[in-house]
Amino acid sequence: VSQSRYSAPGITCPVGPITQPVNGACVAISGDYTSLVGISDNCSPTTQMVIQQSPVVGTPFTASQVFTMTVQDLSGNSKSCSFTVTAIDTTGPMVNCASDTNLTITNPCNYTIPNFAGTHYANDNCTAVSSLTFNQTPAPGTPASGQTQVVITYQYAIGNTGTCVTTIHPIHLI
Repeated sequence: VSQSRYSAPGITCPVGPITQPVNGACVAISGDYTSLVGISDNCSPTTQMVIQQSPVVGTPFTASQVFTMTVQDLSGNSKSCSFTVTAIDTTGPMVNCASDTNLTITNPCNYTIPNFAGTHYANDNCTAVSSLTFNQTPAPGTPASGQTQVVITYQYAIGNTGTCVTTIHPIHLI
């Protein structure tokens, strides 16, 4: 009898960043990560070896979660390795603003772009509204004439953005 049947199989876990997108409730649901693992054995064909994942597929998590993969060969020998999966938010904030903004002006030829901060609604599934950064293009105070589109953007720390566009319609007072 060969002693090789008493040898544990080989298993290699992935290195580097492994990420799982979050859902609308800001929760990641674990996937099947067994295909990310390399396995080998000196007796058992890899197609007949069993890989178990813990936590199991479908487990909810936030932030980071350690996953342990265990491989078992036909002789019952097993070996494990672990890696971390990080939950990431890939969806930008939802931004709502009026598609049209009527602006009363006294000069029929030109006006300045108003500050639109606080005139619309922004929300994000994972980031507090107070942590969102506001920007508008063109900037407040920029000279304009005629109809002008203003792009409203909200962004949060990891760079995801949400935008909406409002069109300024100048209304000249006579």
